[in-house]
Amino acid sequence: MAVISSSVARCRPGRREDFMAIALEGMKLFERHGARHPRLLAAATAGELSNTHVLSNEFDNAEQYGRFVDELYRDAEMDSFLARINREDSPLDIESRNLATEIPLDRSGPTTHGSVIETYVARLVPGRFDRCREVAARAFDFLEHHGATNCRLLQLEHAGRLTDALAVSWEFEDMRTRGAAADSVWTDPAGQLIWAVLVGSDSPVTMISSGLYRDLHM
Repeated sequence: MAVISSSVARCRPGRREDFMAIALEGMKLFERHGARHPRLLAAATAGELSNTHVLSNEFDNAEQYGRFVDELYRDAEMDSFLARINREDSPLDIESRNLATEIPLDRSGPTTHGSVIETYVARLVPGRFDRCREVAARAFDFLEHHGATNCRLLQLEHAGRLTDALAVSWEFEDMRTRGAAADSVWTDPAGQLIWAVLVGSDSPVTMISSGLYRDLHM
């Protein structure tokens, strides 16, 4: 099962160019040690996380992630990188780090990356895991019909207070496509039914947060 590591950082005022440069350096370093699809995402509309950035790396499984970490921390360049991002004059402040493991849904769909990423984080209602997988699969079918790609259900790990929370994410080519899909939730009977399940008394989850992110394509 795929494992995604994410670091959330906030750029210090007036240091955007320095921040982007050191983020790109980190992405190249991580990729050299086996990370797949390193991405830098900017939180556009995400509540208290707005104006933060997320640097994510993907791995085929937990063992591959472990191998990556072992190799990375044997590299003297990583020591230098950590020293610079933690100095007083660093262009960024790290706010959190977490891991997420993808939950298989026994379905297929488009996996291409988009420019707009939408995420929701929720707590699973005990005893409703199978129901959650069922609703997620139905929602992903609906969203893909309206232009979404790379739909995923994830469980957060080593995420502080969010440990064991579930996250879903999907991507769109642009904000207009995302907006049309959002409109369809209210105008398409299939979307209305999915929403009714999620907010109903037998919902499999309790929503915590959501956000919209932009891929900076670095």
